[in-house]
Amino acid sequence: MSCPSEQLVASLDTLSLHAFEAFCEDIAAMFGNTAECTQDSAGHGALSDLKRQFKKLAAVNQVQTQGVMDGTFQILLDQAGLFVLAGVFVMLPEKRVLETIRSGTLKDADYINDAIKEVGNLLVGSWDRVFREELKDHKHFKQADTFVGSIWDDPESHI
Repeated sequence: MSCPSEQLVASLDTLSLHAFEAFCEDIAAMFGNTAECTQDSAGHGALSDLKRQFKKLAAVNQVQTQGVMDGTFQILLDQAGLFVLAGVFVMLPEKRVLETIRSGTLKDADYINDAIKEVGNLLVGSWDRVFREELKDHKHFKQADTFVGSIWDDPESHI
C-alpha cells in the first residue's frame, strides 16, 4: 500500500467506525431487524495482539484499494462475528447461531461459506460508500478474497 496521506491517517478510526455503522444500517434495512455498531477499541498493535482476539475461527476479507490508498487491507471477523452475521443471512434459528458462536467448527463455517462471502461483500460495499462520501480522492474498494478458518495455521498468508 502506498504511503497514506496525513489526512487519511488522522481520519481512519472515524471512517472505519462510520463504515461499520453504515454496514449495520444496511443489515437492519435488509432483514428488518436492529443492528448496532459500537467502537470497542481501535489502534495499532502487534500480531500477538490479534492472537488474543482471534483465537478460533475467523473470516478475513481481503480488500483491494484504489485511490488515496492503493494496495490491500484486511477486515477480520472473529468467530462470533462470522457466525452471527452469516446466520442472519441464511436465517438460522437463534439457538443454532448461539451454539456456533461458542463451539462452531470449520465444517459449520463451510456450510454457510457463501453467506460469509456475501457478508464480506456487503461490508466492503459499506466501507467503499463511506470512504467515497467522506474522503477526497478515494476511488474504490473491492473484495478480493475471503478466507475462513484459523488464521494462525499460516498467519503470513492470511493476514
